[in-house]
Amino acid sequence: CAAERVRRGEAGGAANLLVRLFYDGAGALDAAREVPSHFDAAAADDAGLDEQIAIALEEAMSQTSFKPNVSQQEAVRWALKRRIGMIRGPPGTGKTRCSALFISTVLKMRIKRRRVSDGEEEEDTKSPRILAVTHSNGAADVLLQALLQLNVPAVRAGRPASVSESVQHRTIAALSERMPEVVRLRQQACDVTLDSQTRSSAAYDAKQYQSDVQNMIAKSAPVVVASCIGAQQLLSSSGENEDDESAFPIVVLDEASQSTEPALVCALAAAKAEQVILVGDTQQLPPTVTTQDVELRESIGVSPMERLLKNGIDEFVLKEQYRMPQSLLQHPNKHFYDGIVECATTGGIDPNLPPPTGFPWPSPNNEPLAFIEIGSDSELSHNFGGKSNPIEAGVIIDIVGNVVAAGDVSAEKIAIITPYSKQVQLLRTELSYSRHSSG
Repeated sequence: CAAERVRRGEAGGAANLLVRLFYDGAGALDAAREVPSHFDAAAADDAGLDEQIAIALEEAMSQTSFKPNVSQQEAVRWALKRRIGMIRGPPGTGKTRCSALFISTVLKMRIKRRRVSDGEEEEDTKSPRILAVTHSNGAADVLLQALLQLNVPAVRAGRPASVSESVQHRTIAALSERMPEVVRLRQQACDVTLDSQTRSSAAYDAKQYQSDVQNMIAKSAPVVVASCIGAQQLLSSSGENEDDESAFPIVVLDEASQSTEPALVCALAAAKAEQVILVGDTQQLPPTVTTQDVELRESIGVSPMERLLKNGIDEFVLKEQYRMPQSLLQHPNKHFYDGIVECATTGGIDPNLPPPTGFPWPSPNNEPLAFIEIGSDSELSHNFGGKSNPIEAGVIIDIVGNVVAAGDVSAEKIAIITPYSKQVQLLRTELSYSRHSSG
């Protein structure tokens, strides 16, 4: 298991350093700030590494219509020169796009490789391989989409059934299905003009060949995207291999504030990584831990990103957001981000855009923000668990109906957020009834 690999010192430099940072923060901080050993540490002093990064970053940006802002570019440059790097992304600042940009930039660089030839150790360079992981399958799919938009040749590990339909074509299983030999053997297995023994043999060969192809893809793809646990399962099932060619020297953890420490260590140990970049925001959702054991929940409920911050590890904060106008940014920016986040000047929300009509906005400045008091005694608790609030649901249905009727915003561009699944069910039912009633 991953923990045993860490104890034996066989989990890679990043996992070993991460454990030191968790439990001996002060003694390991300097090591975390070092230039990763797969880059030329000496080059960092004479601007050689900076120049390599600048060239790679420019090439990565030239291959996509996505134009990273200055903050995102600086984050990539900063993180590349650290063994353990953390990038905090407040809401709307493009955390996942920054993760994808980091990965795309790394692929344009070369890293050092040591190998033994004729009994002697030699050193040359190679293209890096990157393991990109998240806490969940849904988050992994979002990251893969961002990578594909940057023209990164990433593949998705995991069962196709657990992968979003929009990216299923990039799963290792789907790619292996399209291999000409697999297609030929499957056609032969389904050919009713052949005898049963020939068809059975072809079906068996197709299964074996597809398995071999999947292992080959897992061991050679420049970027593999998976959940943390999925990555550990994939790399374990593909077999142990001490050859550096099959290792992932760099691991990127997106949505790092929602991951647990054991999950990250599993991915790092499987990859035997030397560098890890965590991208997330501890001011947003924490890890989801479902257990009745309070002590265990409090322990595992601390994300690796949060624990590293408490132990003094450095972070880079993305500062330009695209999601909300200044009036909505003001409160979280002041109370959670020390006022450093700014609205994007290009590509973000138009500051002069009025709020949608159909609702009596209370602000004299026409700001798109309102709090509605409906009372405190309208919440229902259900016999088999869950809560709902019919009065609140009715108010929401009226608001949505009026805004849609006014014509500024279409129904598919309205989001309703609630913490209770029963309330979600109630709202969906009421919205469906409302649409049918209105024709």
